[in-house]
Parts: sequence; C-alpha cells; structure tokens
Amino acid sequence: MEKISLFLVEIRTSANSFLSQYEPLLLLISPLLVIFFTSCVQSFFNFVQEKGLKATVIGFFMTSIKLIPAVNNRIEAEKQK
Repeated sequence: MEKISLFLVEIRTSANSFLSQYEPLLLLISPLLVIFFTSCVQSFFNFVQEKGLKATVIGFFMTSIKLIPAVNNRIEAEKQK
C-alpha cells in the first residue's frame, strides 16, 4: 500500500513540476477550447452525414459566392423581376 502511495506522490510532484511552466489561465482555458473544437467538428460531421458530402460542399460554395457583393446584387435584381 505504501508503494502505491509513494508512486502517487511521485506522479503528483512530477505533474506539478511539469505544469508549473504554464500560466494557470492557459491550463484552465485549453481543455475548454478542445471541448468546443471537438463539438464543432462533431456537429460538422453530423451535418455532412445528414445532408451528404456533395450537398454540403455545394451549399457551402453557394453561401460563399453570395457573400460577394456583385453576385448578391445580381441575385437580388433577379428576385425583383
């Protein structure tokens, strides 16, 4: 039992020594950013799975094209007709 206790103390000391070089705020925010990023990736894959890869790529392309002012003005002019 004492060997396990000494091993755990050694691991704790080693982890504290390693992590002491980082800012506490960075240690707090990093896991949250990883969770957010993985959640976004999972949502993207779920969206692609529901819509299909081709429809997702075409939808992204069309949305991106509509951000160009000249294209958007042309689309609006056609809608007015």
